Amino acid sequence: MDFRQLQYINAVAEFQSITKAAASLYISQPSLSHFISKTEEELGVKLFDRSTSPISLTFAGERYIEDAKQILKIHEQMRKQFRDISRNITGRLRVGMPRERAAYMLPLILPEYQESYPGIEVQLYTAGGKELFDALQKGRIDFMILPHNATEKGLRTFHIYEEELLLVAGKGLVKPHHLLDSHTGVVNLGKIADLPLITLQKGHAIRTAIDLLLQEYKVSPPLFMETHSNITCLRLASASLGVAIAPRMTIELARAPAEYEVYSLGIPPVTWEVIAITREDAYVGVAEKAFLDTARHVFSQAPRLSL
Repeated sequence: MDFRQLQYINAVAEFQSITKAAASLYISQPSLSHFISKTEEELGVKLFDRSTSPISLTFAGERYIEDAKQILKIHEQMRKQFRDISRNITGRLRVGMPRERAAYMLPLILPEYQESYPGIEVQLYTAGGKELFDALQKGRIDFMILPHNATEKGLRTFHIYEEELLLVAGKGLVKPHHLLDSHTGVVNLGKIADLPLITLQKGHAIRTAIDLLLQEYKVSPPLFMETHSNITCLRLASASLGVAIAPRMTIELARAPAEYEVYSLGIPPVTWEVIAITREDAYVGVAEKAFLDTARHVFSQAPRLSL
């Protein structure tokens, strides 16, 4: 069976563009066009309707893609199973993460993991949560790591670690009346209604968590600005333009605690769960389990920022 044929046709169907599919496959657009035409000639049917924009599947193409995805999935599962049976732990591991999380987590995970599994090539796919879920469902990544309450059907989750959410502000912006009584390093979320909020735009995991948290405390601080980056929120907060609620990860990644003040959000601290998510039907083999075990081990021992 020509698995290259299945992969190429599937890529064109996914991107709805021969040009984009060719770029993702690292081949030229004319070569891919010729390959598709040759495949259609061999099968005796047209797989794509080139008169539409973007390019679309014909009825025969839809049937082809439906079967091709199943065959490719089975082939990938079988390859991993045989890898584990033979104990020849080589191949690739495709991991999806948000960009800032990847910058924080991977440098801590990879040295230990690759020392134990030098034959595994870790391929990183960085994107926002919605894109990561799409990539997972389409089989472009093996699993993704992010803070998320994965309740969707057909998914399997693995706990990595609990991560604290913290409030950051420019020096002097948070006053004594914003704090819990006798706790100088802990804000009272019910009393921050007068502090301008700097946060990510809706759709980001941290924004959802913040909205739920403020709703729980029945407080609505004025919104100063929405951005697409936790680091940007942190920098704006350090300039005393408002306060930001950020994962501990972001603060440790910024490595500049002297520029702002950091406060816990309560006693006990407010946390969210960082998890790995894969498809329920995906084979999780030795290499995949070892990566997750390494992540758990590293972050169970990771040094914490002193508040």
